[in-house]
Amino acid sequence: PNRKSRWARLCCLAVGLGALYALSSQVAFWLLNPPGGAAFYPPAGLALAVLVLTPRRTWPLWLTAFATAHSAFHLLHHRPVAAVVGYTFADMAEPVVGALLLRAAVRRRPAPRAALISFAVLPVMLAPVLGAIIGASSKVLLAPHAPGSESWWYYARNWWVSDALGVLVIGSLILAWSRPLAFEVRPPLTAVAAVAAAGATAIIATGVLWQYPLVYIALPSLVWAAFAGGARAVTAVGAAAALAADWVAITDRAGRLLASAGPAEQLDLLQLFLGVTVFTGLVLAVEIAERRRGEERTLAAIRVVETERHSITQDTHDIVGHGLNAMLLQVGAARRVAHDDPAKVCELLAQTEVLGRRAFDDLGVALAVVGDGQVPRQGHGLEELPQLVSALRNATLVVDLRVEGARGEFSTLVDWSAYGIVREALTNVLRHAPGASATVTVRFGDDAVHLWIVDDGGPKGGNRPYTSGHGIAGMRERAEALGGTLDVGPKPGGGFTVAAMLPLTRY
Repeated sequence: PNRKSRWARLCCLAVGLGALYALSSQVAFWLLNPPGGAAFYPPAGLALAVLVLTPRRTWPLWLTAFATAHSAFHLLHHRPVAAVVGYTFADMAEPVVGALLLRAAVRRRPAPRAALISFAVLPVMLAPVLGAIIGASSKVLLAPHAPGSESWWYYARNWWVSDALGVLVIGSLILAWSRPLAFEVRPPLTAVAAVAAAGATAIIATGVLWQYPLVYIALPSLVWAAFAGGARAVTAVGAAAALAADWVAITDRAGRLLASAGPAEQLDLLQLFLGVTVFTGLVLAVEIAERRRGEERTLAAIRVVETERHSITQDTHDIVGHGLNAMLLQVGAARRVAHDDPAKVCELLAQTEVLGRRAFDDLGVALAVVGDGQVPRQGHGLEELPQLVSALRNATLVVDLRVEGARGEFSTLVDWSAYGIVREALTNVLRHAPGASATVTVRFGDDAVHLWIVDDGGPKGGNRPYTSGHGIAGMRERAEALGGTLDVGPKPGGGFTVAAMLPLTRY
């Protein structure tokens, strides 16, 4: 019953989308038969957006609905059956190719800038070429036309431009509102609607009152939309301006945009203006969102560094507190046996000196990093790595632990920091590369502890991004606070490497 209900809902949605496709086709028909000509073809953008936003297993359902609406519409307008078949095939093949290309490109490079460029190049510019070739050929070969009719190139060019603008105007509108950018400003819907309506009204009003439509008035509206509302506001304002510009075209006012050009050239100018302004607005919106994302990442990295500095101070507070307590015990014991066992006093004082030097060095590191102390907390050292590895193995991460060299005496802060780096690196593997295998190598040298945490990238073996993670900033802060280094990055063939060097403080 649940599956039947789901398919019933999908069929109802398909009927609704088919009706919307038919309505937009009717609007396009009105726009294709004015004295001035049409600026863009809305159904192309609708079909492309629906395919991009839905799973591929549902595409046959949507394409069936679109093809049915498309064919019925053309047959009702008495188009030849053979030509209708060609038109329908052209208008269905075009969004399929565009959606496949766009989804593949965005999957490889999902960053907003790359996604916008892929959208402009693939479904906007490239895919309509296929539709134009099939549609123009159907028009010339399968539809009867009078001698002296326009050439194949004329039909192909008009098909390509109107479909490309339809995808840019309508497709971007649906996609932007369905999948907004993460860091763009989101103004009230009423503000976006008001600005869009004001821009469209200004274009229409100037055309009615002065017979000279000011389509360029959309520019300040698009700039406002980019700064105040992001891609969603830009596409809403751009769609409103495009519809108003189409009204300019169907009322034969496009010819008054530039007095020195004829109607055909004026329509070309109008289409060029729409394409350039809408795309420029989208570029501006994406750049603003990227700038905000960069600022947020910088602030987040600063917060992580500050948190890690306080963490180091907390570790040192615990270490120094323990050292001072031990020193007091040693000094008290020395005082009690001072008269009876001078040799024992010397031994206790020597141990007290070692404890004092350790605490002093750890305190110096903390003061150099932060300059104040926080509430103490319990730390973990390298001796606890086997327990950590065992716990991660229970969490499905395959880890091989290798220890090289003999461990000597060194600072507790170095010990805890080394453990923290290994723990953070393995946590990142578990989070970003499920199913991966990792190797942890700890090498005790004469003057430093060397750490290598290497994973194979998991079943896919791909390289994951490593510049955006906050955990790496914390690991680097710990290493540099101790005078060490941290190197991170993907390794050839897939996987990731974290390499750290922490200098030892000998006693």
